[in-house]
Amino acid sequence: MSSLDPFQVFTAHCDAWQVQGRLREPYGGGAAEFEGWRLMASGLSYAHLNAACVTDPALADIDQAREWYRSRDLAWGALLPSGSPWPHGRLRLTLRLMAVEPARFSATSAPFGLALRRAGSSDVDAVVTVDTGAFGSGVAAARAWLEPLCRSDEAVIAVGELNGVPVATGYALQCDGEAGPSVYLGGIGVLPAARRRGVAAALSTWLLARGFAEGARFGHLQTDSDSAARVYARLGFEEFNGIDVYLER
Repeated sequence: MSSLDPFQVFTAHCDAWQVQGRLREPYGGGAAEFEGWRLMASGLSYAHLNAACVTDPALADIDQAREWYRSRDLAWGALLPSGSPWPHGRLRLTLRLMAVEPARFSATSAPFGLALRRAGSSDVDAVVTVDTGAFGSGVAAARAWLEPLCRSDEAVIAVGELNGVPVATGYALQCDGEAGPSVYLGGIGVLPAARRRGVAAALSTWLLARGFAEGARFGHLQTDSDSAARVYARLGFEEFNGIDVYLER
């Protein structure tokens, strides 16, 4: 049985958003903490990329958060453990929150022909191309989100190549915040033509193994996809409640 609990995993998720905010300070982002809140800004105009994590709904002053984002002219969303009472904004979606400890991690081998490596600043175009092909996102939005990660030492972006052609990408953030040492996985995407070969599982394994080797006590992620949840379950991930996302302006 896992030694983790839902609140610790949600706290680790908040830790990861804080890392995102800090590494994006040169791009107009930032991070702040108030009673009941842990706020981050990406500097981008998309509400789901500006996360206000609610650590205590009874203490969180909604006007304080609104003013922080208003001063940056950013749309934003409030994140709470699933089922928490929250009378502000509107519930947009609920995400699965999943985590795995090293002892329960079931690594998978890379399929034949898949080469995995760390991306650098020169790989921005390739990472953006794969991300947009995998998720159907716009090129400008994908670049604005991913380029700071490619250029930051705090993030590890992986590229998976088949026959020298990039077909998969994803990133990991090493965190050592209130939840203790952890590694967060995000943006795991595979081009349609390379799916159902174990590419996503192999790329996730590569990122997790690095994170555990660097001292993370658990890995975590969120997803709204049943198929992705099944992939992570085979790697040993368990579900820990979830995250309710409320939109605010």
